[in-house]
Amino acid sequence: MDHYFVKQSLLILLGGFFFFFGCRREDTEPPVVAILSPASGGAWQYGELITVEYSAADDEGIEEVTVSITDLQGRMVVGPRRIAGNNRALVEGAATLFFDDLRVASGEYVLRVRASDGRNEGEDVAWAQLTGAPRTLERLLVLRQPQSWSVVADSLSGGIWLPAGSWSGQFSRAAVNSWDQKTHLFGRTQDGVLTLDGTSLALHHQHLIPFGLGDLLFEGICLDESRHEVWVACRDGRVRRIGAGGGVTSSFAAFWPMLVLASGNWIYVYGEGPDADRRLDVYVRSTGQLMQTLAMPSDVTDLIDLGSDSRILVVRQQPGVSSFIPFDRPANFLDGWTAFNALPAGTVTATCPAPGGLFAAVSGSIYRLSASGEVLTSAPSSLVPVDMKYQADDGSLWVLEEQALHRLSGSSLSPLSSFPTEGDNRQLLLLYNK
Repeated sequence: MDHYFVKQSLLILLGGFFFFFGCRREDTEPPVVAILSPASGGAWQYGELITVEYSAADDEGIEEVTVSITDLQGRMVVGPRRIAGNNRALVEGAATLFFDDLRVASGEYVLRVRASDGRNEGEDVAWAQLTGAPRTLERLLVLRQPQSWSVVADSLSGGIWLPAGSWSGQFSRAAVNSWDQKTHLFGRTQDGVLTLDGTSLALHHQHLIPFGLGDLLFEGICLDESRHEVWVACRDGRVRRIGAGGGVTSSFAAFWPMLVLASGNWIYVYGEGPDADRRLDVYVRSTGQLMQTLAMPSDVTDLIDLGSDSRILVVRQQPGVSSFIPFDRPANFLDGWTAFNALPAGTVTATCPAPGGLFAAVSGSIYRLSASGEVLTSAPSSLVPVDMKYQADDGSLWVLEEQALHRLSGSSLSPLSSFPTEGDNRQLLLLYNK
């Protein structure tokens, strides 16, 4: 065989191959996508089916169509439903989504139909109004500590207390996150976090923090249910964020933290500085960067979120006198250390946030205060609360004493019902359906 002829033939074939494929038009055009129905602005309620008709066209062929509903930040809340395009130039059809996520809040969302040709993606969107499932109370848990080495949880069901669980070791605080149906117990002697299933209280995860600080490990705790996070102030000089699984997802140094509050984009930490001085530090939530430091007195007992990205309340407990003081973060001032309201002198035994303000138990009375300090309602009370929780779905105020649990009207503060307990009560937890 003539090797020269073979060589020339191969060169011609290779040249033709590269000419043919090199001259092909590169596909840079995304598919053309259209939502045929529903029209933008459609409304659906929890439990309904949402049928979406669509079309997608591309001269290179459609590989896949995805139908979903996201929030305004692009996070998926319903779906996705995926439909194979089989590389057809035109794909038309209907997909049905089931709105069945209890956790989706009422509001405005984005219906999205996205198509891919394997290289590019095209999308059409429409506004959707979703009405979420009503938020209802699923369980009420009272944590008791009958001995210094044990913690017991009792659940109130139909007016009857049922044992819910018990664990060895002391605990400093607990938090329940209804969004992921988890209960977090922050222990002392075991130096870690127990994450339990919110319904069965079976152990879900145990995270040990190996610093061996004994009963000084956990000082402050804050649950931010809207962002599904728990923040803990630890006496090893760090503030830790606990994720849904119970593990530490991030942390930052904070000298000697005692109280922690997550509010908006900020983390507020009250504690002791390097010179044994008391201070309030403001950190960026996402990065842990220290933004502000403010000198504080040593009698601060609590930090309360007012639902604002810039204003919180600092609770001072001087001998026989309590003060609620607003802190405006951007202005970096405490209003001259003047009292937040005209409450009588006394000791604050418990507080809890409420829509537009807070509840406070002070010296034989319970008050409901607005965010500006106005006393909206007050009532004399012989109760000595160790904890209080506001039930948002029916407007009740739950008041826990060491020996009993009481339910009050959140508007009038009049008593509605009482439930005796076995005693040694320490904390009250409300678990909602979402």
